Amino acid sequence: MNKATNNKYKTALLPRAEGIREPLYGVAFYLSSGRSFALTLCQQSLRMQRLSSRHKRAHETVDAPAMLDWVELYPDDDRRLQFRYTGFTRATESEFLLTLKLPERVEIERLLQASEVMEFEEFSARNRQDLREKLYLNLLPVSLCWQSHLVTWLNAQSGKRQAGQWLAEVQKLPGVCMDEKYWSGLLPLLAAREPENLLSAHDLLAHIDFSPVQPTVYCAMGKKRGRLGELSVCKRPLTSSEIAATGCEPGHAEVILYHPSFNYRVIRQRLDDLLGHQAFWLVLAPGNILLKGDDDNYLMTSVQECLRSAERHHNRYYGWRTAYGASEKWLDYATEGGEKYREWLALLEAFPLRYTQGKHFQVSNLLLHIRTSEHITITGKRVLFIEEIQSDWLQKRDNKQVNYASPDGMVRRMPWFHRWYLLAVNIAMYLAAKDDCDGIALVTGEMLESPAFPDEGESGLCHLYDGMVGRYLRRLSSQWDTALTQHAIAAYSMIDRLVKAGDGYSLLSDDGELATRPLAKTAIRRYQVAKHRDALETVPGLLFSPELRAAILESGVPLFGGYK
Repeated sequence: MNKATNNKYKTALLPRAEGIREPLYGVAFYLSSGRSFALTLCQQSLRMQRLSSRHKRAHETVDAPAMLDWVELYPDDDRRLQFRYTGFTRATESEFLLTLKLPERVEIERLLQASEVMEFEEFSARNRQDLREKLYLNLLPVSLCWQSHLVTWLNAQSGKRQAGQWLAEVQKLPGVCMDEKYWSGLLPLLAAREPENLLSAHDLLAHIDFSPVQPTVYCAMGKKRGRLGELSVCKRPLTSSEIAATGCEPGHAEVILYHPSFNYRVIRQRLDDLLGHQAFWLVLAPGNILLKGDDDNYLMTSVQECLRSAERHHNRYYGWRTAYGASEKWLDYATEGGEKYREWLALLEAFPLRYTQGKHFQVSNLLLHIRTSEHITITGKRVLFIEEIQSDWLQKRDNKQVNYASPDGMVRRMPWFHRWYLLAVNIAMYLAAKDDCDGIALVTGEMLESPAFPDEGESGLCHLYDGMVGRYLRRLSSQWDTALTQHAIAAYSMIDRLVKAGDGYSLLSDDGELATRPLAKTAIRRYQVAKHRDALETVPGLLFSPELRAAILESGVPLFGGYK
């Protein structure tokens, strides 16, 4: 069948309903007009959360029709843009149909009676809870204070001036970017006034409204992986059941570590031979099951191998016991050796719906996301380490989603189109200062594996992290008389040998003895970093001076531009 015959055959089948799995699961409706729509499972986690709140009931009991979305299909578009949310659900279907032309409305109403639609609705009703659990992302609001350089300048002005004079001063105002001037609403306001009208700074401040472009920052929450955690130190002889399970001779073995909740035990066995005393290690799981080590042998040569074996067994048989806390969706891409891993999302909730399907998080109008963790440097400083900053929305450079038609009829770029990374770094600095960290550190382009910021000429990642963000941090260090230095942080897992000892924590030496007296976990981490200098990664970082920390906490996050 040639192409013309094939197209004629497809046209003859229109309109039709068809079950689809790509670009998402649902039922597609192909209309005679050439437009295509689909009824699909809810993809918008933030809308699901709002829906639950509006219904004043538990999230799991939201009505099924409200969990099915109407989307429009664009099969010839880029793979990630092949569908867009219409703003209507199965529950608001009557309103959706009114937005269509009459022939399209008639065709969809007839196609809704097809067997494919009934099968899909039955499937979604049966599996709604499981599917929702995979899609659902709880968002914990983060309290941030915002600042505007334009508002700061206006607060310092006195007296009345003509509208034309105000307009000229605002347009030429140094240190305030054009995005801030436009999105404040002042430029359209002053341009609409008669040039001779007298206005005070208070009059202008009353008309400033940044709410459409003021992000709401959330900490992503969800189910955390069930981890074994630290084992506790003990020294006791083996019980009769443990002797039977391990085959150890009484008096030649002892339990040196145990887990009080899951009953994992690390056993040190001493053997005498021609070379003298040798120590070997065994691990018993709950039920006195003897575990194998890295080389598929029951006798292990180090405590670290025992702990890895216990962790593997726990993940396999008890990993389903999840806890609720900070999301760990992208934890596998984090630098090892850190703690308090977090994923921060900045959403434009009051902005017109422009971006609905992010690659990393399925929430609407997600401006950018930041992944951070907490690290200890070789000098003992506690820094907030920026694992990644990324804007799926603005880095796509898609004109359909980054252009905004303003009420005055002009087509403008999205705010932060070229300098979104400044906003991400500013938010991270505020979070670090609020958490009483000594400063921030930044991942380098070479540490990340895959390009995420395409740019002509230079490597995208190096250009973003080492170039643009690096220049901003250097400018901050010179302005605030603080140090921009290279920090050595641990780039390996430091939990292998961390154990609970008394009221604190300690490390195990190679022979299974405590390497330090019981200390706080932060002190132990500093000790580990200082001890393993050969396994450190050097990254750029900015330490907060007292003046910079005070400015960050008192003034808040600059909505546009940087800290001044």
